[in-house]
Amino acid sequence: PFLTWLCLTPLVGGHRSLPSGVTCGNQFNNSANALEIPNPSISWASYRILSCDAPIFWLKGEAKVGQNLSFTVLSVLQKRFAPVRVSVLVIGPGLPNLTSATRSRVLPEALSGIPA
Repeated sequence: PFLTWLCLTPLVGGHRSLPSGVTCGNQFNNSANALEIPNPSISWASYRILSCDAPIFWLKGEAKVGQNLSFTVLSVLQKRFAPVRVSVLVIGPGLPNLTSATRSRVLPEALSGIPA
């Protein structure tokens, strides 16, 4: 009975992959080539390799006023990654401008092409 149920049950994933496969390096590393989230109201998963040479990953999408956005980042549990901290910065129309204090905490290359 269990094997029959397992065979007849379709496999369901928790998140849709965006894009299909793994991204890395200079893909989606600035505002001009940001990965577009087609529908920010549903759950998406991006499989991204970040490195010291390519630490930035840009996403863009049209969120509704008051909509919550959630981000989860996973890393391999290794001692060398203990000091690593991941940040998410949300910018766009209707949101406050970045203060100079906030800008000073962001990698300069992350904000290239973004007006002060």
